[in-house]
Amino acid sequence: MGKGDALKLAIRALETEDLESLSPEDLGEVLIRLEDISRSFEAERVRRLGVFDERKGYVLFDHPSTVSFLRHHARMSGSRANRLVSMARMARKLRSTFLSWKHGQISTDQAHQLFRAAEQMENPRSSTSVARRRSSPPP
Repeated sequence: MGKGDALKLAIRALETEDLESLSPEDLGEVLIRLEDISRSFEAERVRRLGVFDERKGYVLFDHPSTVSFLRHHARMSGSRANRLVSMARMARKLRSTFLSWKHGQISTDQAHQLFRAAEQMENPRSSTSVARRRSSPPP
């Protein structure tokens, strides 16, 4: 069994579950659990992406950057690939924030905001902060 096979089997089990037979209380519990699993899964993806980026794994696939690799091989939009790579880089720098997110002490949305704020403080001319200034109405 390959590394991703267990995940695929788990997804198939979810897809075949009869949701109509579950009570609203059971559905609520399932939704809470799915959010927890989703957070853990996202944190693991970001962790792996950070290592891949740092090791310049994209070179092995003949790409000039991790963003290019994700756009081509994961079929992501450029903006989504940029966001994920930025998040992965900041997660490696802000280890305590990453661990708080990974262990459910902060939400995925909070982690995204903290990583983005740290990146903007580190690089005030980042594309994210420039885009925000352009889209903001004048004072």
